[in-house]
Amino acid sequence: MANHDPLRLDASFERDARLHDGRPVRLRWIRATDAALLREGFAQLSQQSRRTRFFIPVRELSDEMVRRMTQVDGYDHGALVALSVPDAASGERERGLGVARFVRSLEDRSSAEIAVTVIDEVQGLGLGHLLLSTIAVAAHERGIETFTMDVLSENTRVKSMLWNLHADWKQREGDVSTYAVATARIEGASLGGWPDAA
Repeated sequence: MANHDPLRLDASFERDARLHDGRPVRLRWIRATDAALLREGFAQLSQQSRRTRFFIPVRELSDEMVRRMTQVDGYDHGALVALSVPDAASGERERGLGVARFVRSLEDRSSAEIAVTVIDEVQGLGLGHLLLSTIAVAAHERGIETFTMDVLSENTRVKSMLWNLHADWKQREGDVSTYAVATARIEGASLGGWPDAA
């Protein structure tokens, strides 16, 4: 059953944080106007990071993929972006560093598929953890109790993280296994080992 209380992480949500190396980042909900940031961020992903995220070689995002990824309702399909913080002194402009998204299941409204991607430049600096734990809070208050995640068999880092969260293995099709984990468990967990691309 959906939670009809006012949302803490509503459309105006914005949070500043620092990565392990001290650089500032800003988290907010994705916007339809973020298409260019999404494309730029995708261009910063290595082939391995793209395979980890999409399971197949993807050279570029189609216009339709970008539309689906940026035009979300924030309730059944939500996506948080992590952005660099512009610095007027150095001329550093805002850049997309990572995305976490959930898509609610049509069959089970208390469940959603989750995916997290962080550009290679900042992998290993805690951004994946920050995105995952934040979007788990948002999903939980929208009535989503369980995240499901598809993981490549070669992705030992994500599988180790899921094991630490006591995630349930559901099924395997080819090289992809599906796991389920409670959003409340992610909210309260220490995910220092979160690998930044899932």
